[in-house]
Amino acid sequence: MITFIGIGAMFRGDDAAGLAVCRNISACNLPGVRCVEQSGDGALLLDIWRGAETVIVCDAVMSAGPAGAWYEFDALTDTLPEQFFSYSTHQFGLAEAVKLAKNLDLLPKRLLITGIVGKSFALGAPLSAEVAMAVETAAARIKEMIMALSVESAAVAAEYMK
Repeated sequence: MITFIGIGAMFRGDDAAGLAVCRNISACNLPGVRCVEQSGDGALLLDIWRGAETVIVCDAVMSAGPAGAWYEFDALTDTLPEQFFSYSTHQFGLAEAVKLAKNLDLLPKRLLITGIVGKSFALGAPLSAEVAMAVETAAARIKEMIMALSVESAAVAAEYMK
């Protein structure tokens, strides 16, 4: 089972990017994929990925990069740039949840994080054009990741069954 978590606030402009990606992936009804929309509360993230094999997270990020640019991180091997994920209404958000989970050995076996650079996080604003395009690109890339991970998992299971 792959858990996909889309993080964001629907009515805060580009902060809804993760939610939009989640809805795109959810609409595909991919077998073995659980899609969860989440606000970014770190304690809830820890609970969602507890015991999970593979988790993919998508969230809006703040960066000097251009709006719509996106980044991928492997949370088990990469250092997650905390400043990217600092636009949260929670004191304990994604970056802090990853750090705590690493320290307590609570990370899933695989945790991949995609961040889409936002432009406007104003209350009531829609997704910017740049981020709306990035949502489509990120969703397509994440679906490719999910398919590759599903094939990999099936191969491991087949080998185990021999």
